[in-house]
Amino acid sequence: MAKYFGKTKEFLGEAKDFLNRSKPLRIDSEAPDFFAKSTLTEKFHFHSYINNHWAVLFSHPCDHTPVCTTEIAAFAERQDEFERRQTRLVGLSVGTVDNHTEWLTNMTTTADPVTTKSIEFPIVADEKGDVAKLYDMLDKEENPTNEEITACNPKLHTIRAVFIINKQKHIRAILSYPMETGRNIDEIIRIIDSIQARDEFGKHIVTPANWQPGDDVLIRQTDKQAEGRRSDTDFRHFLPYMKFRPLPRNKLLGFRQDTRRPNTAIAGPSTSGNSS
Repeated sequence: MAKYFGKTKEFLGEAKDFLNRSKPLRIDSEAPDFFAKSTLTEKFHFHSYINNHWAVLFSHPCDHTPVCTTEIAAFAERQDEFERRQTRLVGLSVGTVDNHTEWLTNMTTTADPVTTKSIEFPIVADEKGDVAKLYDMLDKEENPTNEEITACNPKLHTIRAVFIINKQKHIRAILSYPMETGRNIDEIIRIIDSIQARDEFGKHIVTPANWQPGDDVLIRQTDKQAEGRRSDTDFRHFLPYMKFRPLPRNKLLGFRQDTRRPNTAIAGPSTSGNSS
C-alpha cells in the first residue's frame, strides 16, 4: 500500500509539473508565487517580498561560475538605481543556501574582489528546480554540453532568464540569455524606465527603437486622430502615425530627486487640429 501511494504521489508531482509547463508564462501573466529558502531568510515568500514594489527575478544555472559571478556583482553595483525605480532584485540559482552564501562571500572578500558592494538582495536556493520549472527557466536540451549548465546539477538545466514584474504582480517583460552571454544591466533598467513611463503617463506612450531616458517618446494614436493632425510639426518622416513628444528624463521615476513625489502627465494626442 505504501508503495502504491508513493507512486501516486510521484505521478501527481509529474502531473503538476506538466500543467505548469503546458501554460507558458507570457507578458501580462500573473507572476507565480512561491516559497523557498534564500540567503535572506529560510522562509522566503516571493509575493510578500515584492510587496508594493516592482521586481526583477533573474536565474542562474549554478554558483561559483564565471559569467554568473560577474552578473551578481553587476546587479549589486547598480542596486541603488533599481531602488530609485522602486524595484527589488531577486536572484535564483541551483544549490543550497550555504553554497550561495559561500559564493557571495568569495565575490567580496578576496584580495581582488569582484565587487566592493555588499550584496543585499536575496538569492533563492532552488535546489530541486521547483521555481525554475514554475517559471520554465530551463534549457531545451536533455543533455546540454555547456559546463555552466551542468556544473551544479547534471539533470537540472536552468538558463539565464529575467522577469520584470510590476506592483500588481504581473510579468511585464521576459528575457532569456544563452549561457555564453552575460546579461546587459543597462538594458534591463532601460526596459523598466520604458514600462514605468507608459504606466504613469498613459497607454498612448510608447518608446522607439534605441530609446534612452530623456529622448522623445512616441504617441500612439487612432487612425482618425492621425488623419486629423497631418499638419502637426511634431510628426516626423512625413508619416501621420509618427507622432513624437518630449518626455524629460527628470519626470521618470528613476531620475526624480524624490521618488515619492507625484508627477504630472505629459499631454497626450489631441483630438483637435491644433498642434500642442
